[in-house]
Amino acid sequence: MTRQKKVVWLDVGTHRGQEFRSIFSSDLRILSRLLKHVRKREAGVSFKEALAYAHTVWHGRKALKARRASVYAVMVEANPFILSQPVYADADAVFALALGQRNASDLSFGKLFLVDADIGGQGSSIYETKPNIAQSDFVPCVVMDPDVFVESLKSLLSDFEWDYDVILRINCEGAEDEVIYAAHKAFGTRLVHVFGSLKDVEGVKGEAAYRALMDFMRAEDLPFTYFSSETSSWLDSHAELAKILAKT
Repeated sequence: MTRQKKVVWLDVGTHRGQEFRSIFSSDLRILSRLLKHVRKREAGVSFKEALAYAHTVWHGRKALKARRASVYAVMVEANPFILSQPVYADADAVFALALGQRNASDLSFGKLFLVDADIGGQGSSIYETKPNIAQSDFVPCVVMDPDVFVESLKSLLSDFEWDYDVILRINCEGAEDEVIYAAHKAFGTRLVHVFGSLKDVEGVKGEAAYRALMDFMRAEDLPFTYFSSETSSWLDSHAELAKILAKT
């Protein structure tokens, strides 16, 4: 018997899930975002160009949304105070923890440092060296070693007896390199694409760490596409996701 094919959407640093919701939230919400994109288009972009972009995203996104049953969505979020956001009710699995290497153990308590003391804000990090956080403003969180988490997730997925590929949507404020290395180590060629933002690796750990990550991804032929809440990032990201889902 042929095994069911799935795409595992591993979302690390989900926050409000803007990227996932750019595909799988209500049509009315996405239409509103795209109309705003047209109204507030960037300098040098004509109304006609912005409208054509919105039209392409709208139709491509509807085709992706129809494939929701082929996606197994795993959300990982360190801040327990934002788990009431609507995206978590749409997930297939939710883990309230941060991923980051620690010397003491595989699992420990840590601090999630807040940006501008905003408990629901974006950009919070477990790293004291992140430039825009204050060490006096934090919420407690659970920190788990990325290797342990990804290996545990792999074991869990094996219980479903699927044939699956993994996409990693990531923006976890400095731990991106650790998670990518761990995911590639565990999943190998099943990890087919990385989406999100990687700039915080350089901001938190320096240029050498960022260059090492870029070199690793090139050497392993691991593609990356920038994907954020910005509607300008949706077209390319959705197009890459469509290629991946076409194989299921």
